[in-house]
Amino acid sequence: MPNLPSHAKDVWLLSNRVEELSIYDVTVKGIPIDGLQGTGVNILGKGSICIDTNTGTRYINMGTKDLPTWISFTPIPTLAPSGHGIFRLAKFTYDQTLDGGGIGTRTPINKVIIPNGAIITGGFFVSLTDLESSGAATLAIGLIGLGNSILVPARAYGDFNNIQNNNILPWFTSSVIRINNGPATVNFTIAGAAITAGQLEFHFFYFLAGGV
Repeated sequence: MPNLPSHAKDVWLLSNRVEELSIYDVTVKGIPIDGLQGTGVNILGKGSICIDTNTGTRYINMGTKDLPTWISFTPIPTLAPSGHGIFRLAKFTYDQTLDGGGIGTRTPINKVIIPNGAIITGGFFVSLTDLESSGAATLAIGLIGLGNSILVPARAYGDFNNIQNNNILPWFTSSVIRINNGPATVNFTIAGAAITAGQLEFHFFYFLAGGV
C-alpha cells in the first residue's frame, strides 16, 4: 500500500478492490448483449454498470465477467425531491508516455465519466512514478462538460511527487462541486514547461443523491 494519510487508506483499498473485481461503469449505443459474445465479456465483472446512450437506460451485469447477463434497472432520479444516494469512485490516470507531456490541455486515455448531478466529496492522488519536467512545469485538473471547471488548480509538478501532500480536494467541505450540465470527464492542463516523465493515479469520490 502507498504511504497515504489515514483518511485515504480505506478508500484506496476500496478502489483497488473494485478494480480487482473488474467492476466498472461504461457506456454503449444500444442495449448491451448477454452471453459468450456479449458486451464487456472478459472485461466487465458482476456488478458493472452499462448505460445505453441512446435511451439513458442503465443495465447491471448480474452474470459473470466470462458470461455477462445485463439487467435493466432504474436508480433514484438524481434530482428527485428525496431518496438515497449512491456513493461512487471516479478513478483515472495520467501517464506521460500515453497522454503526452507537452504544454496544453489534453484528455487522458484512461478517462472516466462523472454523471450529471454528481456531488464530489473529496479526492486524492497517488504518485506511481515521479513527474519530471524540462523546466518549471505546472499541472491542473479540470472537468470537460462543466465549462472547464477546475478540480485542482495549477500546481508545480514537484508537488505531485510529495506523497504526504496528496489530499487534493478537502473532504466534505464547501469545496464540493455539483455537476449540473450533463456528464463530464477530466482533462489535464500543462503549463510553463513540458512534463517529460511520470504517472499519477487520481481518485475522486462522489454521491448521486436525490434532491441534494
